[in-house]
Amino acid sequence: MEKIELFTLDEVASMLKKKRTTIYNYRKSGKLKAFGMSGKSPLFRFKDIENFITNSLKFN
Repeated sequence: MEKIELFTLDEVASMLKKKRTTIYNYRKSGKLKAFGMSGKSPLFRFKDIENFITNSLKFN
């Protein structure tokens, strides 16, 4: 069974060097998908964070 690495909103904000509200807006707009919740804080999979970064770097 594959171990899923989960990160809190604060951890993702720190990783991406963005404010919590920016990460929340990414989530709300569907750009960054939350995997689940821990209390009131969303949890994000590393795989989804990687996908977000990859998609953010694509040029049209």
